[in-house]
Amino acid sequence: NGALYSSIKGNNLAVKFKDKTITGSKILGSVDLKDIQLERIDSSLVDAAQVEKKGTGKQRSKKENEELKKQLDDAENAKKEADKAKEEAEKAKEAAEKALNEAFEVQNASKQMEEMLQNFLADNVAKDNLAQQNDASQQNTQAKAAQALKQNDAEKVLAQPINKNTSTGKSNSSKNEENQFDAEPVKEEIKVTLALAAESNSGSKDDSITNFTKPQFVGSTAPNATIIIKINGIAVGQAVADSLGNFTFTAPETLADGTYNLEAEAKAADGNGSTKLVITIDSVTDKPTFELSPESSVSGHKGLTPTLTPSIVGTAEENAKVDIYVDNKLVASVDVDKDGNWSYEFKNNELSEGENNIKVVAVDKAGNKNETT
Repeated sequence: NGALYSSIKGNNLAVKFKDKTITGSKILGSVDLKDIQLERIDSSLVDAAQVEKKGTGKQRSKKENEELKKQLDDAENAKKEADKAKEEAEKAKEAAEKALNEAFEVQNASKQMEEMLQNFLADNVAKDNLAQQNDASQQNTQAKAAQALKQNDAEKVLAQPINKNTSTGKSNSSKNEENQFDAEPVKEEIKVTLALAAESNSGSKDDSITNFTKPQFVGSTAPNATIIIKINGIAVGQAVADSLGNFTFTAPETLADGTYNLEAEAKAADGNGSTKLVITIDSVTDKPTFELSPESSVSGHKGLTPTLTPSIVGTAEENAKVDIYVDNKLVASVDVDKDGNWSYEFKNNELSEGENNIKVVAVDKAGNKNETT
């Protein structure tokens, strides 16, 4: 019975006795082994139980393998992700280093440009200081030369003998004359010119008459001088002369027809100067008129003449020019007198028998045109 107990403890057995059969793990709790009469032990169930236990173990081992494989796969994927992240981090690091290097290069370039600018400004300051020193030296030299000249003149006066009759000579030198030798040198008068620009001069070259209502002016003076422009005594703008002394100026507003007095005042280191100019704005001209002269016309018949060389008379703006066309062909040009009258006698072959279309075009000194047919 002890051997039986040891055999069935912890196992799934089927034990057959004379009176009954007991199976399963309940045998130890159901059978009193002290009085039982053991007939046999059937091991088939034990083998089956062991086989079942082994199968369960295999199933458990397979599941564990699958779980382990999954964990290995997950670990491999995690490793790949980590490698990828590491690679991206390396790229980001390289990009950051590149950007940092570029920033350093930009900073260095900026410093170099700043140094170049400072050097340039320093050079300009030095040049300005040198120019000022030269100007001061030149002015000082001029002052000394003027003073020396005056002293020389004074010495000549002092060296003259005394005139017995007038008592003039050395004794005539006065304290006021000596004080004049110490006066500051007066700045010289610089030359200034002013004229209508060629593109704004619609009339003759030298008549200062134009039909431009916002004309442009040109002039010359000392290099780098500042020029104040006045029209009828009122300052309307300024210009700065270039290194050659040339300057230009355009009227800031439209000028009505009429005469204007311009003045250009130049101020430079060497001195001052000014000039004046009178211009005339003339943007329209009178419409010309013409007709057959009394001796060339037929009474009661306007425009009818018995001759091929008639005379015509007319009016236009004074001092203008009249161009005469016959059938759109220019045949002559005549001047209008100061009273606004003009006349013309046709030459042979300029007119023909029958109707002749005559057109006259008046052109004034400003270049304005007007016509009559």
